[in-house]
Amino acid sequence: MAGITSTGLSFGEGPFFCLQARGRQANTPAAGFSRFSPASHCVKALRATQAEASFAAMRTLILPLLLLGLSQPVWAQSETTVDPTAEDSVIAFGTPEPVIISSGGNRHTIMAELAVTQDQMQRGLMWREAVPAGTGMLFHYVPAQRASMWMENTLVDLDLLFIDSSGAVVKVIAYAQAESRRSLPAEAEVSGVLELAAGQAIELGIRPGDTVHHAIFGNADLPAESPETEAAAEEDAEDTP
Repeated sequence: MAGITSTGLSFGEGPFFCLQARGRQANTPAAGFSRFSPASHCVKALRATQAEASFAAMRTLILPLLLLGLSQPVWAQSETTVDPTAEDSVIAFGTPEPVIISSGGNRHTIMAELAVTQDQMQRGLMWREAVPAGTGMLFHYVPAQRASMWMENTLVDLDLLFIDSSGAVVKVIAYAQAESRRSLPAEAEVSGVLELAAGQAIELGIRPGDTVHHAIFGNADLPAESPETEAAAEEDAEDTP
């Protein structure tokens, strides 16, 4: 370009070029250029170029780290997270334990699976094609809370007993509808919910005020039944089809 001379300067690792006018007096600016100090112009250009280089280097280092940080939770989720409500999920429950219900002078034993972990409580009796009479599932809430149940992905109707920390039944819901998304609240703080086959609560005469005995309520030790009570229980068992 006419009237322009390029002087190569080396600062650090890369070449930097400053442009100055020639063929003019020192105090006369060249056409198309403002009056400037060549030295100060080079320093400013150098600083600007160094800043751009530093920013580019930081961007090169930070961008992969950001991408890695954003990606890790997605990878972890796809590798470790299991939806306990999914039909094909396998959620293990322990061996059923005896849960005794004292009602109207009678005792009824239910062999219940315990739901104590978060996965177990979310799964519950979902996807079971049948819940035989005399069996069920006992949910344990720590601490006691206003629990609310629903029947989504539950294939059969159920009876629900809401139980406070002492083992007292505070609410009974009979024939909760399978597959319903309706909320079924306790309306009181409870430590447990016992799910039974539909119709069991009515058949056994269970009502609010009855007592459920199990270790989670601290009342598993029961006094021995009197001979009269045992005889009445045997008659009830004979009358039950």
